Amino acid sequence: MITTLRRLLTFALIVSCPLWISKTIWLLKPQLPLKLSLVDYTVPFDNYAEHSASMWAFNHLKLIPPPLPDSPGLQGSIKWSKTSGYIGPEPFKPYLHRRLHDTYPLADISGQYTPYDLIYVADTYGVYREDFTHTVERDGQKIQVTSSTDPQLLKELYDAGEIDVHMDFSKLIFGGLSDKDLHVIERHSEAGGDLFFEFNAFCDPTPPEVRSRAEQVVGVQWTGWSGRFLLDPHDSNDAPHWLKRLYQAQFPNQEMPHQPSLLLVHRDGRVYLIASEDPSEILPTLHISEQAKERFPISNTPYYYFWFALMKPDLNSGTRVLAEIHLHAPSEQQDIDELLDLPD
Repeated sequence: MITTLRRLLTFALIVSCPLWISKTIWLLKPQLPLKLSLVDYTVPFDNYAEHSASMWAFNHLKLIPPPLPDSPGLQGSIKWSKTSGYIGPEPFKPYLHRRLHDTYPLADISGQYTPYDLIYVADTYGVYREDFTHTVERDGQKIQVTSSTDPQLLKELYDAGEIDVHMDFSKLIFGGLSDKDLHVIERHSEAGGDLFFEFNAFCDPTPPEVRSRAEQVVGVQWTGWSGRFLLDPHDSNDAPHWLKRLYQAQFPNQEMPHQPSLLLVHRDGRVYLIASEDPSEILPTLHISEQAKERFPISNTPYYYFWFALMKPDLNSGTRVLAEIHLHAPSEQQDIDELLDLPD
């Protein structure tokens, strides 16, 4: 009996060896002295979808978490918290929020001082009225529940799977970079601080004049075009609901394709679908530049499935392109860049 137990313990120890060795190595690693501030203005619900993966990475890399919101002078816990370690709106209560300029007192910031090494802008798309609007029946009457009338009920409906992020145009409640946000970002950059911008920081709903300043900071210009691969443009659980409406208005005598398609949409409302029975003909691919391959050792050109924006780099400003997304089309549509005036 003792021999059998010893064998079982030895076997369990061997099997679990990779787990506890890797955990021990991670625990022995020192914290990285990089002070980082994360901005996420797209937090409708408490899944924190736009920054939870980033915070997992921050904890894995052992970056120093920010000070606690209610104790700005004190360092936070030893771990990042996706519920409180970001700047942005409170789930289900978008009218309760902190902006970047609320966290950085502008009067205290000079060109020689920045409280963080890196400002990480994870998402600025925002939260919208229809994300939170739901009709429920109470005492035989139908009532409309919104984020301002009953946020707790909204949370219960979300937890029950009855509401989700709205997929059509709706009134903005909170989102986009503001003029004051850009003031903080510009001063941070002038002081030698680093920036990470997710692509939609430049796109709507950030106002055009603020977008232009953000583009100048990093040396790119948005063309107005964005895109995404869709397995089926008619799939209402995946494709934006405005797509069919805009497509029918612009191509009244043409049925929207059911095949896999590359959607290109301009901020002025123009839409275009490149369809193919073979998804590999139209899926965007990621290409690392020659000078960046040692830094990013990717041996192939992986497909890119989600949203992207078409940017023009300002090479005269010193901008370096580390990677590009290449767009593809069937041979009969190879002139798509000229038709839509896209950068090559």
